[in-house]
Amino acid sequence: MPRRGRFRLLREYARRLDVTEIPSIEDALRESRAQELKKRAGPVIPRFFGKNVQATGEPPLIAKLRKLSKDAVIERMISERATNEDLVDLHQDIKSMFGPEEKGVDSGWLDYDDFCKARKVAAPSLREALSLRLFLALPKSQSGFIKVDAVLCYLCRFLENQQGYLSLRKVVEMTGGMGGSAAISIESLTLWLRAQASQMTEIKQSYAVLESVYSQTSARKFAFFLDPNRTGRIGLTHLISSSHFAHFQHVQEREKLSARDRAQAPAQPNADPVRWFEPKTALKLYRVFAQLDVRKKARLRKEDFAKWNSGSLTTRFVDQLWQVIDMPKHDKKQSKEMSFDAYLDFALAMSHRFTPEGIRYLFGILDSESLGFLGRFHVQRFIDSIFDKLKQQNRGLPEEKKEGIVNEIFDMCRPRDAGKIEVRDLLASGQGGRILSIMIDATLFWLHEHREHILAGQNPNKTGRS
Repeated sequence: MPRRGRFRLLREYARRLDVTEIPSIEDALRESRAQELKKRAGPVIPRFFGKNVQATGEPPLIAKLRKLSKDAVIERMISERATNEDLVDLHQDIKSMFGPEEKGVDSGWLDYDDFCKARKVAAPSLREALSLRLFLALPKSQSGFIKVDAVLCYLCRFLENQQGYLSLRKVVEMTGGMGGSAAISIESLTLWLRAQASQMTEIKQSYAVLESVYSQTSARKFAFFLDPNRTGRIGLTHLISSSHFAHFQHVQEREKLSARDRAQAPAQPNADPVRWFEPKTALKLYRVFAQLDVRKKARLRKEDFAKWNSGSLTTRFVDQLWQVIDMPKHDKKQSKEMSFDAYLDFALAMSHRFTPEGIRYLFGILDSESLGFLGRFHVQRFIDSIFDKLKQQNRGLPEEKKEGIVNEIFDMCRPRDAGKIEVRDLLASGQGGRILSIMIDATLFWLHEHREHILAGQNPNKTGRS
């Protein structure tokens, strides 16, 4: 049949065909897409995390069995962990096995073969720490030897971290379980810190309230640095491996010493981070808070908090602090009042204002509009508030200096985008803490403005205004 005849037959067939019997293009595409996705899906993805036991309605007997099993595992880990006696025995074995007469080197050094022999004679609980990774990480001499003292110091830290991890994990299980990840809540951490504080000599001999205050101040520092997103939970591994936990352990070790041994003990090289975990620091913070709390309700009003540090904070900063920080409302006027935890966060930010965490906290208060930057207009407003505070203190400066101070702040920061100061600019400049200090505190601004007179040993109040 010729091509024209076949086309005529198809056209007649299309006229007779009912259009309703033909499926729409959208339905056909939808069905083919569903079949394609079904082929690509493959097997069903398993659920990695089950629901909470109480939410699923699991029988109480099974939930009790699971809790007992977890407790049994933790108790077994505690019983099998290394002890100080194991570390002393390892030190004696190293001294007896490797001497200068054997290899012609100082007995305080080990090569890899000696390291492997020490690993074999060590207790089973210490062998996991004496790994090849440790040997490669420790500093070596030109001949490839490592110091025995470096190995022993690492093992001491390993024992302390292991003991802290197991005790924290036991507290977590007692207060509700580990959940989907090995993390501890701030409330559980506070309970653990309170149990540790009860064993410290200085707290035993002091006020009864100091035990609670000490645990609260220590927990807030851990949360301030290790929980930047304010989730209320800290990973156990992240907590144990942090330098803050090492500082806390250092204070605990000093508390175990007698008064004579404590005086003869070497001073901590970097004492500022350690000082926060000392009981006298917690007592000092609580006394300042109690002095500001004139109503004795464990809450601070805005006008009470404004008297902090002899009223050196500017009015604008205090207003924006009350605007940004989440605080409960108590009185009939629905005005915010600061709790002791919120006060500790502020005290941490001011005492650690040169750290990235402190800079982010203070910058978040200054950037109350959540713009992500501070423009010249914002900086000018904070400098105006500084000048108003200085006038109240009878230390006023000429108004002509405002523009120069704003320019100096931008010169110190060196922002990437001219006219906009961001957090990354403050961190990159290395002077973020100083820049924020002179924008919120009149006393710190006065010290910065007269730093040359102070370095020269002169009294800035008698040298005139500069």
